[in-house]
Amino acid sequence: MFWQSDTGTMQLDPDSLDDILSDNPLNITCLSDAPVVCPDVATRRGTLYPGNHPYPLMLNLSWSDQEQTVLPAGETLQLMAAFKIPELPEQYQQAGCVPQGVLIDGSPTATSANLTFYFIGFAEQTTKLSGDASAADDRWRGVQIRVNYTRCTQDLAITQTIVDASGNPIASPTVPADRTVRYAVTITNPAVSGPLALPRLTEAFSPAVVEAVAVCDPALSTGGAVCPTGTFAAGTRYLADGSTAAIASGDPQLDITWGEAGEPTLPAGSSVTFLIEAQYPAELATVATAVATAFDAAPGSPFPLVSDSDAIAPTASSAILSIRKSVSPIAPNPGDTVSFVVDLLNAGDAATSASFSDPLHPDLAAANPGGFANVVCTPITAGMGVLDGPLGDTPCPVLSSDATGIQAAIPVFAPNSGLRITYTAIAPEAITSAPNIASIYADADLATAADRSAWVNFIVRPVAVDPPDTDGPGLAATGVEGSLTVSALVAGLVLLLGGGLLVATRTIRRRRQSSE
Repeated sequence: MFWQSDTGTMQLDPDSLDDILSDNPLNITCLSDAPVVCPDVATRRGTLYPGNHPYPLMLNLSWSDQEQTVLPAGETLQLMAAFKIPELPEQYQQAGCVPQGVLIDGSPTATSANLTFYFIGFAEQTTKLSGDASAADDRWRGVQIRVNYTRCTQDLAITQTIVDASGNPIASPTVPADRTVRYAVTITNPAVSGPLALPRLTEAFSPAVVEAVAVCDPALSTGGAVCPTGTFAAGTRYLADGSTAAIASGDPQLDITWGEAGEPTLPAGSSVTFLIEAQYPAELATVATAVATAFDAAPGSPFPLVSDSDAIAPTASSAILSIRKSVSPIAPNPGDTVSFVVDLLNAGDAATSASFSDPLHPDLAAANPGGFANVVCTPITAGMGVLDGPLGDTPCPVLSSDATGIQAAIPVFAPNSGLRITYTAIAPEAITSAPNIASIYADADLATAADRSAWVNFIVRPVAVDPPDTDGPGLAATGVEGSLTVSALVAGLVLLLGGGLLVATRTIRRRRQSSE
């Protein structure tokens, strides 16, 4: 039996020595024969001393024989005593080892110690009491036993697994459409380790999550481990004393410490399991990584820092995207308002990272310094006749319109659904065929084969000028239809519109003349 002092020193516990005497009597046996007079071991009595005494237990045996000498000259008295080596403290018994850092024989790394159970003295009490002889005749000897201990390895283990909503592992996980990923994190204190008083768990997400919560599931904890209660949210550091603190920028977003100093919060051979639910940002387009780390929060702890991580990629898109665009009027006058209608459609599975853009062409910049105007989004409905069958529900995204054009991220583009976006622009003064290309992308950051574009140009009309009267004497005399050098002015513009051909012409013809 031992006790552990405030300094972590292994010492005998004097209160437990009574147990040694009662549970396992010393079984003192006298091995000597006559003429030596053996003591009556029933008369034994033990004297207990404080735990810091060099000899915590002293057993006194006194005996005499009035008719003969107890120990004749030249004879030997041999006594044999059997005793029990004290056990480890209760908190170390399950592991069967002494934690690193606990002092054994004054050393934090020692694996053995000298334990002194008895200080044996032999003297003739009658002579001592009469004062006829000097105490120098007495003989004393300390008896020590070297006891070996096993040092704990002070190890920890941690595993992290991506699971479904029921807590079952997912064999080949990908980031789902709602960007919510669930993790099961198990911290284990191996059986060859010492008890852990102040375990700490952190979780670092990359990219940073929108939100995350963690709970410890008592049903999944083993070996008497203490499971902290409550829900722990990302962005707050939870301390063992129940207080909280803000998490600094760049630190792990989840940070939980629990337990009490000196207590076996995580005994050897036990484990705790946390279930973590994290929501990644909508614009996630690359691999998301979560790193779980466990260690002892106590300063100078010999327990190691251990971690495990999981990387998960967005679901490969099987969306079937398309885009349609129209403009009205097709041939406005300078300064007229031109209206655009863009339909964004998804006839396949959900797209989890789509985006839309329509840059403002430089030819339109002067007349539209603030970009497109009157930008409105409306979900496609069955009544529009654009998509067949039951329609999915894709909410309108936030549309950003400025001098560069229109941009929008579509976090979740539902199957068989669509969006109609309308906006306007002012036709410039210059005669031009104004290009205007709108695009939808299956991935917000990467070019893919699923990306689609559509464009339609409007043609700014020139200012109309009436042609001069070309009737003259020579022509009138011949009675033959004549032609000016510009008798037929054709303005022809050919536009490629998603595979169609648009030809806009304007012809000025000379009026038919007569000789009449």
